[in-house]
Amino acid sequence: NLLDYSVVAIPAGFLNNQLPWGISLFAPAFSDNVLLSYAQKFLQQYAINKPLKLAALELTGAHLPVDDSDKTIEFVVCGAHLSGMALNSQLLERDAVLVKATTTAQHYKFYALAGGPPYRPGLVRNESDGECIDVEIWRMPLQHFGSFMQLIPHPLGIGTVELADGAWCKGFICEAYAIDNAKDISHMKSWRTFVQSLD
Repeated sequence: NLLDYSVVAIPAGFLNNQLPWGISLFAPAFSDNVLLSYAQKFLQQYAINKPLKLAALELTGAHLPVDDSDKTIEFVVCGAHLSGMALNSQLLERDAVLVKATTTAQHYKFYALAGGPPYRPGLVRNESDGECIDVEIWRMPLQHFGSFMQLIPHPLGIGTVELADGAWCKGFICEAYAIDNAKDISHMKSWRTFVQSLD
C-alpha cells in the first residue's frame, strides 16, 4: 500500500442496522505474521463470547483455526538481552528459551552506542573489516514477538544476521548512522567483555 505498511482486515460483527463492520490492524512492512497472529486471537476471543457471522456463515470458536502459540521464531541477541544481562527479562517474560551461544560470521563491526542506561551495542555488517562477535540464539513463541519488537528503540532493529556456521538468522542490527557517535568495541568481540571493562 502507499504507506508501506502491513495490514490485515478482520470482521468485527454487525451494526444495529445490520451492516457489517471490521477492524484493520497496521504494522511496519513485513509484519504480516505478527498481524495475522493478533487477528486470529481477536477472532477466537470474539467467537467464544458471541457467534461471529461472516457473510452467510455462522462461526463459533470451535470453527476457527487452532491457536498458533506453538509456533516460534529464533533470533540473535548480542547485548543487553544476553543471559543474565540487563534486558534479558524481556525475553524470559515472553517464554523465550536459550537455544545456544555462538558467534557471527567474521563480517561485523561492534559498537557501544551513546546513551543509557541500559547501555546497548550496535551490530553493523562490514564485509571488508569485520570480526566474529559473541551472540546467543533465543527461541520465542511467535505470538509474543510483536510485543517484543515494540520494545526495540531506534537506531536498533530486527534484520538478518550471518552466523559463524554460514546460517542466517533474524536478530538485532543497528542503523549505520548511529555509529558516528559510538565507540568501536569490535576488538573485544563480546558485549560481556565490554561491560566488565566498565567496572
